Amino acid sequence: MAVEVKRRRFNSSSPAQSNEGSKPAESGNSELDQRLKALEKAKENEAAEAKLREEERKRTEELKALKAQKDAESQEKEAARKAMENAKAEEAQSKVDAEEQKKEEEKAALEKELENLSEGYEKTDSGLRYKITETNEDGETPRRGQKVNVHYTGMLTDGTKFDSSIDRGKPITFPIGTGRVIPGWDEGLMLLKTGEKARLIIPSHLAYGERGAGGVIPPNAILIFDVELLSIEE
Repeated sequence: MAVEVKRRRFNSSSPAQSNEGSKPAESGNSELDQRLKALEKAKENEAAEAKLREEERKRTEELKALKAQKDAESQEKEAARKAMENAKAEEAQSKVDAEEQKKEEEKAALEKELENLSEGYEKTDSGLRYKITETNEDGETPRRGQKVNVHYTGMLTDGTKFDSSIDRGKPITFPIGTGRVIPGWDEGLMLLKTGEKARLIIPSHLAYGERGAGGVIPPNAILIFDVELLSIEE
């Protein structure tokens, strides 16, 4: 009887010992699972980081491409602007050159006309042409600032008369050599003596120049004056 009880106790303890022996195996499996999960998590993190890096790289490349495109557009616009400015400058220069050429041609034509009109005339350093048509050896030559009385008739090169003191019946009086009249008059009349007559052919730069006068005398006009120095006022 006693033997049987002991056997039962022995046999009943065996399962308990068997369960306790399985615990270390279960613990080992759990650690392995945790390590596997950690590795998987690390791989996931690494993949996520790689994906982020790839996205960042693509974003950087896109930004670079966008900047390059903007730079190219800016350069294109700047080149177009400069080309337009150059074209405008060339056009403006062309106009200036054309105007200068036109002026030179007009100047040459006027000079030729002046030479044709003044053949046989005296010429001063300033370009005034004159011919004394009636002399008076006993006359007096005016000095700068003296008042002179003068009769005149003014004409264009085509013979059009634009002014005449003779037609008005009253001579003009002015201080000579003081700029009160056109330069060609001041110079030409100081070449005369009282009682003398002359024809003055006056180039435009000694007359009214590019502006002309009163709608009667055109710009750059050569003027012809028949003048008579009547007297000098003391």
